[in-house]
Amino acid sequence: MLPCQQYKKMLADKNIVFQNETALVAYRLLKKYPIIANAVSERFPIIIIDEAQDTSIDQMAVFDLLSEAGINSIFL
Repeated sequence: MLPCQQYKKMLADKNIVFQNETALVAYRLLKKYPIIANAVSERFPIIIIDEAQDTSIDQMAVFDLLSEAGINSIFL
């Protein structure tokens, strides 16, 4: 294993992620536990996304899961 891979594994073992990885972590969580997506969509039925042009593919995937879970409206 390369040193950078070892470092990433060590961080993951300590439940440490970088900011740019949070959307992927959120996606995996919502995909594995749809009850969380349902709870979020009930609590926040409308989502407003500012600076939508800067939204990543991973972030959009999270919004897709939330939309499938019942978000009423997403405004870009």
